[in-house]
Amino acid sequence: MIKEYLEKTHLQKLCIGIHKEMIQLIKMHNEDHIHMILHFSTNQLCFVILSGYSILGNEELIILNS
Repeated sequence: MIKEYLEKTHLQKLCIGIHKEMIQLIKMHNEDHIHMILHFSTNQLCFVILSGYSILGNEELIILNS
Protein backbone atom coordinates (compact mmCIF):
# COMPACT_ATOMS: atom_id res chain seq x y z
CA MET A 1 0.00 0.00 0.00
CA ILE A 2 2.86 2.40 0.80
CA LYS A 3 4.49 1.50 -2.52
CA GLU A 4 1.27 2.33 -4.40
CA TYR A 5 1.04 5.67 -2.57
CA LEU A 6 4.65 6.53 -3.45
CA GLU A 7 4.09 5.63 -7.09
CA LYS A 8 0.92 7.73 -7.14
CA THR A 9 2.64 10.79 -5.62
CA HIS A 10 5.59 10.38 -8.00
CA LEU A 11 3.18 10.27 -10.94
CA GLN A 12 1.37 13.36 -9.63
CA LYS A 13 4.65 15.24 -9.26
CA LEU A 14 5.61 14.23 -12.79
CA CYS A 15 2.27 15.49 -14.14
CA ILE A 16 2.67 18.78 -12.24
CA GLY A 17 6.19 19.18 -13.67
CA ILE A 18 4.96 18.53 -17.20
CA HIS A 19 2.11 20.99 -16.66
CA LYS A 20 4.51 23.71 -15.49
CA GLU A 21 6.81 23.11 -18.46
CA MET A 22 3.86 23.38 -20.85
CA ILE A 23 2.81 26.69 -19.27
CA GLN A 24 6.35 28.07 -19.68
CA LEU A 25 6.48 26.97 -23.33
CA ILE A 26 3.10 28.57 -24.03
CA LYS A 27 4.22 31.83 -22.39
CA MET A 28 7.39 31.89 -24.51
CA HIS A 29 5.36 31.18 -27.64
CA ASN A 30 2.92 33.99 -26.81
CA GLU A 31 5.76 36.43 -26.13
CA ASP A 32 7.24 35.65 -29.56
CA HIS A 33 3.89 36.33 -31.20
CA ILE A 34 3.50 39.62 -29.33
CA HIS A 35 6.97 40.71 -30.50
CA MET A 36 6.13 39.78 -34.09
CA ILE A 37 2.89 41.78 -33.94
CA LEU A 38 4.71 44.80 -32.46
CA HIS A 39 7.41 44.66 -35.15
CA PHE A 40 4.80 44.36 -37.89
CA SER A 41 2.73 47.28 -36.58
CA THR A 42 5.89 49.40 -36.17
CA ASN A 43 6.86 48.67 -39.77
CA GLN A 44 3.39 49.63 -40.97
CA LEU A 45 3.50 52.89 -39.02
CA CYS A 46 6.91 53.77 -40.46
CA PHE A 47 5.65 53.00 -43.96
CA VAL A 48 2.63 55.29 -43.48
CA ILE A 49 4.80 58.12 -42.15
CA LEU A 50 7.34 57.81 -44.96
CA SER A 51 4.56 57.63 -47.56
CA GLY A 52 3.02 60.77 -46.09
CA TYR A 53 6.32 62.62 -46.28
CA SER A 54 6.80 61.43 -49.84
CA ILE A 55 3.35 62.60 -50.93
CA LEU A 56 3.71 65.97 -49.18
CA GLY A 57 7.21 66.40 -50.63
CA ASN A 58 5.95 65.77 -54.17
CA GLU A 59 3.14 68.31 -53.72
CA GLU A 60 5.65 70.93 -52.56
CA LEU A 61 7.83 70.22 -55.61
CA ILE A 62 4.84 70.66 -57.93
CA ILE A 63 3.99 74.01 -56.30
CA LEU A 64 7.60 75.22 -56.61
CA ASN A 65 7.82 74.19 -60.29
CA SER A 66 4.64 76.00 -61.32
